[in-house]
Amino acid sequence: MASARSYILFLSIFSLAFALGEAQQTNSNISLEATLHPSTNPTSWLSPNGHFAFGFYPEGTGFAIGTWLVASPDNTTVIWTADRDDPPVTKDAVLNLTSEGLKLLLQHSEGRLISQLPPNTVASSASMLDSGNFVIYDSNFKVIWETFVNPTDTIMAGQVLRNGYNLVSSASETDHSSGKFQLSMQPDGNLVQYPVASAHYPQDANYASGTEGDGYLSLYLDDNGWLYLHQGNVTSNLTSGYRHGTALVYRATLGVDGIFRLYSHDLELNTEQVLKEFAEVTDPCEVQGTCGLNSYCTSANGQAVVCMCLPGFDYLDTNRTSSGCRRNITTAAGCYLSNDNMTYMSTLESVIWMVDPYGEPLSVTSKEDCGEACLKDCNCDAALFSDNTCLKLVFPLRYGKTDDSTTTFIKLSNRSAGGRPEINSRPESPSAAPIITDNFSSLIISFSSNKNK
Repeated sequence: MASARSYILFLSIFSLAFALGEAQQTNSNISLEATLHPSTNPTSWLSPNGHFAFGFYPEGTGFAIGTWLVASPDNTTVIWTADRDDPPVTKDAVLNLTSEGLKLLLQHSEGRLISQLPPNTVASSASMLDSGNFVIYDSNFKVIWETFVNPTDTIMAGQVLRNGYNLVSSASETDHSSGKFQLSMQPDGNLVQYPVASAHYPQDANYASGTEGDGYLSLYLDDNGWLYLHQGNVTSNLTSGYRHGTALVYRATLGVDGIFRLYSHDLELNTEQVLKEFAEVTDPCEVQGTCGLNSYCTSANGQAVVCMCLPGFDYLDTNRTSSGCRRNITTAAGCYLSNDNMTYMSTLESVIWMVDPYGEPLSVTSKEDCGEACLKDCNCDAALFSDNTCLKLVFPLRYGKTDDSTTTFIKLSNRSAGGRPEINSRPESPSAAPIITDNFSSLIISFSSNKNK
């Protein structure tokens, strides 16, 4: 409910910003020393067709600077954000177009540029174009800086994601700082989506175009909704074309959930439609990186995600439970002192991980043998048992999700000198969940719940 209320508040404030902006001029030429303000006119510069605006928009407890698609007062979509990982600014901020570029002026601090112009260039004017691109010109009306060159999470029709560049998802629907996923136009010609916090190995990929070695240099979206990779006259289509019209706008966005989607916006009907998804999944937990390290993903009927910590682990941030978990007590001392009472194995049923085992897989006759093998090995943090095969693992564990065929053993340390700790917590929930046990007793924990190369 809290997130729903915050989203409604976000839309309400954005509607006010839209109303303030409606009365503003739509002249495409913005002169030097023109200024914008977060809460008083002018708050933004509109494109001539009125479909796009550049300026201040509400973010958290303050304001951010960016570009958004304007469909109606209650239907706006942010497509680019300046300095997205900086804190929001206050209502006293001023954005000024100077000969050095766009300068943000804040009270009690020096101004800073949010546009980095090429060396030996001087800004003379700017324009919010009908394409959604905000550009700065020199005195010869040559574009010397533009938002389309450095996208955040979105490309619009007519925009290119160049070789070596990325889209990075937003943290949430109302927080446009950098999120957990990135879509990379790789130098090898492959378009791949990875979790940001990964080694970007093939096994980390959630989507790949499979075009490595084909020489494609960029991803392009055209006015008819064609999304394709291209180099010169050679293309590889990711979608077919769609309708073309003056009121139709296409965009492709890497979502908060890690799915890259192609959208169409009908500005006459004030509607939005998802045309294509990369990759197509029925369960959000199939997207690797949805939950952070040492946690596993669960969802009820493929809906809202719940990230759960391993036994013996706590959330890194209780306000952002998808950020991962850390161990709440070390196990190393007891292991190397050969004190059998210092460590024990906790069992987590029905969760599978992307595994990178050390050593050869062990053939065992029972899952208890798998846990015991890890317990006796000081290098072993966890073990995965399935089909009489035991894999020894070290932390961190990643990409956990529910799977009925596996058992995970986690090495934990006793909190007292002589005995095993008790598990007392039982989160309330209507849905069944993985089973967590120690070697002598078991406890079913219920909780509320909602790859590709």
